[in-house]
Amino acid sequence: FDEGANKKYGDSFVDLNTEQQHEYVKEIHASALGQKFARNSQKKPFILTVKELTLLGFFTSEVGATQVLQYDPVPEAYKGCLSLEEVGKTWAT
Repeated sequence: FDEGANKKYGDSFVDLNTEQQHEYVKEIHASALGQKFARNSQKKPFILTVKELTLLGFFTSEVGATQVLQYDPVPEAYKGCLSLEEVGKTWAT
């Protein structure tokens, strides 16, 4: 990834200005999407692996899970003392 940036711009990716970084990432991403590779292959393009891990990290973080995704830790109201007739069935646990 960094070698490609160095080839194209003559500088390391982290040393490029923001516009160049965006342009380079978009170009590499579009190229990666056009490639054929096995879905669970270890030869997945670097940019797609980074994208996947970034999204996984964000959506499994507290902010991603509670403020972006719909999150309800207990989907129903807790009713501690109910008769079996109200519940309608017994639970395994």
